[in-house]
Amino acid sequence: MIAKPLSDAAQEELAQAIRFEEDQLLRIIETNPKASFAELAKVAGWLNAKFEPLKAKAQRTVNRLKRAKLIAVERGEYLISEKGAKLLKKLKEKSQ
Repeated sequence: MIAKPLSDAAQEELAQAIRFEEDQLLRIIETNPKASFAELAKVAGWLNAKFEPLKAKAQRTVNRLKRAKLIAVERGEYLISEKGAKLLKKLKEKSQ
């Protein structure tokens, strides 16, 4: 197998897909702040061929949200930061 660099269009498409997943998970966390990675993956529809939740994908996405300071975790519960709340408001306005 030989790896080739992604074209600019492919890189942009990948970035948009990642952003969509982050936005999706942020919305789910807003309504279910105590969800496990398995629960987050199920609600997001991230399932493997055996219909098992893709917990690792949920964990990676949560970690990206934490690094972006959109959420924090305190005592096993997700807390949406001020920055995250502003983004959620923007997403809700955009979807109307």
